Amino acid sequence: MFELRRAAVELGGRQVIAPTDLAIAQGELVALVGPSGAGKTTLLRMLAGLQPVNTGSVHVHGTDLTGMGGQSLRNVRSRIGFVHQDFALVPNLRASQNILHGALGRRSLWGGLRDLLLPRRADLERAHQLLERLGIGARLFQRCDTLSGGEQQRVAIARALFQDPVALLADEPVASVDPVRGRDLIDLLSGLAAEHGLALVCSLHDLDLARACFPRMVALRDGKVRFDGPPKELAGSSYDEIYDLGAPGTAPVTGAGGASGEIRP
Repeated sequence: MFELRRAAVELGGRQVIAPTDLAIAQGELVALVGPSGAGKTTLLRMLAGLQPVNTGSVHVHGTDLTGMGGQSLRNVRSRIGFVHQDFALVPNLRASQNILHGALGRRSLWGGLRDLLLPRRADLERAHQLLERLGIGARLFQRCDTLSGGEQQRVAIARALFQDPVALLADEPVASVDPVRGRDLIDLLSGLAAEHGLALVCSLHDLDLARACFPRMVALRDGKVRFDGPPKELAGSSYDEIYDLGAPGTAPVTGAGGASGEIRP
C-alpha cells in the first residue's frame, strides 16, 4: 500500500525525516510513536502525498508520486483518508457538508458547489449511515461549531471514510480525549479498517495504547527510525525506553522491521 525508498524531507534547512525505507501492506495496522518533533506528522503527510520529498521516492498503491502534480496527485490523495489532529473541519458548515467535502478530490468545481448547496439524496444517506456507524447519526445536519470535540472527531472520521479510501491515516487521534475514550476510538478505527480492508497508520503518544492495540509499532526520534516491529519485541514496557531512544551513548533499538532508519514489511 505504501512504500518509501530512501525518502527524506528537509524543511527550513533541517532534516525532518532521514533517508528511510518503509513498506506498509494493505490491511496492516501500524502505530507510529515518538516524542514531539520526531517527524511523525511529516511521515504521515508523506504517505498521504501531502509532503513532497527532497530525495528518494514515495509509492502509494504502486504509483510513484515523484514529480507528480495537478489532478493526478489529487486523484491519489483522494483515496487516502486523513484524520487531522485539529480535525480540519469547516466550523460554520453542517456535519453533512463537511463529510461530503471528503469527495472534493474527485469532484469538479461545479460538483463541489453542488455538494455544498444541493447535495444528492444518495450522498446524504451515505453520510448519515457513516455517522450512525460512528454513533452520532442524529448530528447529520448540525453545525460543526456546535458539536463537542469528540463529535467533531467522528465527523472528521466519517469524512475520511466518505472518500472510499484505500488507507486511513490518523494524526494523534486520541490527543483530546480521556484514556477510556481513547481506547474506544482506536478500537473503532481498527474495526473500521478491518471492515473495509484498509491499512491504518496512527501516530500516538500513548505507548500503552500502541502496545495494546497495534501488532506493529514504529518509533521515530529526530527523523530516524529507532524501533520497528511487534511491541512485545521492545525490551521492557516503560515510556522512557521509547522516548530515550537515540540518547547519547544509547544504541538504536530495532525489531522485526530491521535496522535503524529502515522499515520493512
